Order: sequence, then structure tokens, then C-alpha cells
Amino acid sequence: ADTFDRDGRRSWSSVNFVAAHDGFTLADATQFNDRHNAANLENNEDGHHGNFSDNCGVEGTTSNVQIQTMRTQRVRNMLATLFLSQGTPLILAGDEFGNSQNGNNNAYCQDNEISWLDWDGADAGLLEFVADLAAFRRAHASLRQTRFLHGTIRESDGLPDVEWMSFHGEPIQWRDPALSNFCLTIRCAAEAPSTRTDSDVVFAAFNRSDEDRKANLPPVSAGRAWVRAIDTDRSPQPDAATAEPESVLIRARSVAAFVIQTTPNTE
Repeated sequence: ADTFDRDGRRSWSSVNFVAAHDGFTLADATQFNDRHNAANLENNEDGHHGNFSDNCGVEGTTSNVQIQTMRTQRVRNMLATLFLSQGTPLILAGDEFGNSQNGNNNAYCQDNEISWLDWDGADAGLLEFVADLAAFRRAHASLRQTRFLHGTIRESDGLPDVEWMSFHGEPIQWRDPALSNFCLTIRCAAEAPSTRTDSDVVFAAFNRSDEDRKANLPPVSAGRAWVRAIDTDRSPQPDAATAEPESVLIRARSVAAFVIQTTPNTE
């Protein structure tokens, strides 16, 4: 908000993406460190030099299950971050099911299997996960607001419209590049008209460290409880009817999102 909230601009004016038509596909960003554009007949000198990618230890495809799992996790993490962000999400066609261009990051001249979408090789599990993310975003107005969030206190409940916290529930400076994990509580903007969506709250936890961590959930009123709705470490996604304790486990290198529901009736 401190950068983009000016001249009446709305938060949906920003287009967020992690891959576009130029550069690696999202899958390739986890499979290749270097571009592989020899088929373009430009001596592999065309295309982006900086790909911001990491092959997780092996260049290209591999039968190593551990590396495959790590790559899938990273793709899910980036997609979850995209759908949990304010603004308009953009997905490169094929990224929703793991499409690859075999490391070609400039396939403008390839009207063949390099640039075509491989529907037969679609990752059904990833496709289902993206559908869950889209449904989750559609269900929660706090994730697709028209106004920017400033951490302003809301009159309706005395709480800020956005909070950045440590896993221990303490305020943090989220711009700190040394952060290995943090939590984000998103509520509808304090400046927005009072509506029935005022109670819509999403709590997201990001753990980029190599170790599992416990995160403290914000307190809720009696008869209400947090439930885990999105978890990039789980497939299929968690049962959203299960109430979570005050402190929840966030697996290593994962993203999780929670929402508040009425406490399930156990009678």
C-alpha cells in the first residue's frame, strides 16, 4: 500500500504472476537452472539470462522421488502465494497442471511439442489443487479487496485490517530478507463500507525454513474456531471441518491458510 495506493488506484489494478509467456514455465522454474534454447537456432543466446529458477539439485527431469516432491511443493507454494495475494492473479496457461517446455524459455518460434500444452501429461493432483485455491479465493472477500490494506484499526471490532506477525504472534518487519517464516492475518479494509464481510478473516502462515515450525493462531470468540483450509504440504487438501488447536504445525517449506468457522457440533 505504501508504494501503490495513490491517485485513487485500486488494489485490483495490480496484476500478480509468477510465470508469463516469456521465460520459464512455473514447472521449468523448479526443474532448470539454465535455459535450453538450442532448438531456436540462436546458439542458445536468446531468451532471458536471469531466470530466478532452481532445479533442486538435478537439471531437467529426474526419477529421484525426493527431488520430484520438492519441485511439486515449490510449485504449490508459489501458486498458493499468488492466490492469497491482493490484486488480480494471472496464471500462464498450463502452469495449473505442470506443463513444461523442457527448459526453453523463449519458445516464440516453436509451433510444436515444445510450446504446445501437454494435456495428456497433465498433473491431475496439481490441477485439483489450483481449483481448490480458486474456490478458496472466491469464497473469501478479504483476499480480493478493492481497497489497499494499511494496518488501520477497524471500527467494527477494533482490530487492524492486516497484521504481519512472527510464528510466536509478535509483530515483525515483513520486509526483512532474513525472515524464514511469518504469519499474515487479512481482514476486510478499515476504509471499506461496513458489510456482512467484515467478519471474513484469513490467517496465512509461510514457512520457508527446512524445519517444521509451530505457529500461534490469533484468539477467537467463544463458539468459534480456526480450521485449516489450504495446505501445500497435504494432498488432498485438509478437512475444513476439523477445528485446530491454538498452536498449529506448519511443515517445512510450506504454506497454509486458515479461516474461522463456528465450532463443529460434537454431540
